[in-house]
Amino acid sequence: YKKLDNGKYCYFEKFFDKAQDKWRQVTVTLNSKSRVAQAEAKNRLALKIEEKLRQGSFKEVPSVQKVFGEWRKIRDEELKASSVHTETWAFRKFLDNFGRRKISEIKGNEIQQFILGLN
Repeated sequence: YKKLDNGKYCYFEKFFDKAQDKWRQVTVTLNSKSRVAQAEAKNRLALKIEEKLRQGSFKEVPSVQKVFGEWRKIRDEELKASSVHTETWAFRKFLDNFGRRKISEIKGNEIQQFILGLN
C-alpha cells in the first residue's frame, strides 16, 4: 500500500492478463491501513482482478488481415477502382509479412524495420 497526500491509503496488486499478454494493475483506495482495512482491500482487489480477467476473456484480438479487410471496405467507397487496385497492391508486401499475426503482437520497431527494409 501507499499513503496518499489526502491521508487515504492506496492498495494495489499486479496480475498477468493472458488475453492481452501483458501485466496489469488494479487499485483500491481506503481510509485506513489497519489489518481489517488490509483484508478488505485484498478482497476488493481479488474481485477487481476477477472482473478484469472475465472482461478480457471475451475480447478477441483481430489479425492484421481482418482489420485490413474491414478498412478496405470503407476505403473502397472513397476511391476510384484504379486507385483501389494500386493501393491494394502496395499493401500486399505488408500483408505478406504481418497479415496472419494479431494486432497486439506487432511492435512498433518491427514496422519501422519493415519500412526501412523496403528500399
